[in-house]
Amino acid sequence: MNCVHSAADTPSNVGVLDKGAALIGALAQGPMTIPELVSHTGLTRPTAHRLLDALQHEGLVDTDESGRFALGRRIVQLATAGFWNQQAATSDWVLSELQELRRMTGASTARVYRRRGEACVCVAVSSVRPDSVTGDLKPMRRASDPVIQIFLAWQHAEDQRAAHGDKANATAQIQSLAQDKNGFTSLAGPIYDQFGDLAAVLSLTGPTSHMKRPLMSWHRALAATTQRMTSSVITTYTTEHLD
Repeated sequence: MNCVHSAADTPSNVGVLDKGAALIGALAQGPMTIPELVSHTGLTRPTAHRLLDALQHEGLVDTDESGRFALGRRIVQLATAGFWNQQAATSDWVLSELQELRRMTGASTARVYRRRGEACVCVAVSSVRPDSVTGDLKPMRRASDPVIQIFLAWQHAEDQRAAHGDKANATAQIQSLAQDKNGFTSLAGPIYDQFGDLAAVLSLTGPTSHMKRPLMSWHRALAATTQRMTSSVITTYTTEHLD
């Protein structure tokens, strides 16, 4: 009887789950061939092959250019989502980026939003206003809001890709600007993951009279910040897991 080396300290006693976790845990060390996975996990070759097929179907495992098995796209997406949902609010580098963006533009508030169903939620914030906190929700029906417009534009691009079978890139450099009757200006731009999918939206808000001019400088500052944030998350949650 083979001893399966689970990724957890102790097995769950749900055999198929423990075996799948063992394979994913092994692949976290880097791409491997079937013989290498058998050696690392203690699984038989037929069992490893059957589970890898199932994990590939779920997007949890993939193959690299040389045919070795590697962690799949969905693993990276889950890791990235976990960062934005659970760690971004207290991340030193995220807060530093938001504070620097506010300084460069004169905005009173900089936020990062993630979509959750029919709303989007603030997962990180830097603001002069004490009532600006993480957890604030924006309903998706507020179609005039720049943050919502970015999410809706991406959803439309995804729908087009599903309908026509090609990658819609209309949102590659998209930004959305709005000025309301109360004298506030808001600007939003996308943060992507390694695969070019929308991971989050960065927004700036402030009294129009206090914002640094010209407004084009806002766009440049926002674009530079979203690119750095995209690169930082890719480096942390992709390179470490997939190289």
